[in-house]
Amino acid sequence: MEPKQSFSIDFIIRKCKANKKRADIFARITVDGEPKEISIKEQIDTDDWNSDKETVKGKSIEVKAINERINDVRFRIKEKYRELERAEQLITAESVKASYLGVQTQLKGHKLRELLDYYRKIWAPKLKEGGFKNYKTTIKYVELFLDSKSPGLDVYLSQVNGQFATDFEHYI
Repeated sequence: MEPKQSFSIDFIIRKCKANKKRADIFARITVDGEPKEISIKEQIDTDDWNSDKETVKGKSIEVKAINERINDVRFRIKEKYRELERAEQLITAESVKASYLGVQTQLKGHKLRELLDYYRKIWAPKLKEGGFKNYKTTIKYVELFLDSKSPGLDVYLSQVNGQFATDFEHYI
């Protein structure tokens, strides 16, 4: 069973520095306790904010438009989260924020096969054949495991988690 991660969207206000009676509205995306904030580019009077309902109080056309914008932003962020989930991509607060903002990001860091090649290159000349034998066997099994999932598959080190380790252990 795959563990579920926590995901939430909250709307908060931050008082303006120039005028303390006005505030900007922000959407706070939280994934597994990691928060990221996005300004929704709306400003209101601080007295008009209902923090329990995360909406603006009132019935004017302007208030209804802002509340509709809040609902639209909430829906679009949830949709981006679902898209990342369907694509089986690494889901973080930053990746959901980047997806919502339309920023094309790639996972940064090194890949597992790259690490295996580096390890082979560094340690093969330093160890005797018998000492490096177990390392070679482990490297071979990791590569076979990756190929069994999908030929030529490589994963970022940031994607190697407990589930990956359990799958690898089961493969062996």
